[in-house]
Amino acid sequence: MKRSWPGRRTTGRIASRPAIRFCAAAICWPYLSMMAVRLIELHRALKPTGSLFLHCDPTASHYIKLILDNIFSPKNFRNEIIWSAPSPRATPLRPLLPGPRHHLFTTAVGESVFNPQFTEHDPGYLEKFYCHVEPETRAARIV
Repeated sequence: MKRSWPGRRTTGRIASRPAIRFCAAAICWPYLSMMAVRLIELHRALKPTGSLFLHCDPTASHYIKLILDNIFSPKNFRNEIIWSAPSPRATPLRPLLPGPRHHLFTTAVGESVFNPQFTEHDPGYLEKFYCHVEPETRAARIV
């Protein structure tokens, strides 16, 4: 019996379905359902001045952003931070290298205030890393 999927040619044997990625419906929807329930509860418990940083898988980040937009409103979404950490070499014992990390940043209300905090550097740190001072300029760090 020949069976074919739309857009695929068969070679006389039963054609197999295309490969399913991580966030295919069979695998990802239960995860997204679980996350939706938790995000609704986070929205309920979050203060009006609060914000949410959500770390998620790169393949599910777009779906989770849609859930966040439905719960928190699209105007409250602030940014998507993609952090690409340096990865070690692959070895036979570790064939899969860690990929980029996705962080979604959203707030409870449309207008939020971000107050950056600054502290003075430790003098030992300044002596060790910023020891090359150019005349009439600021200290330079040698990398």
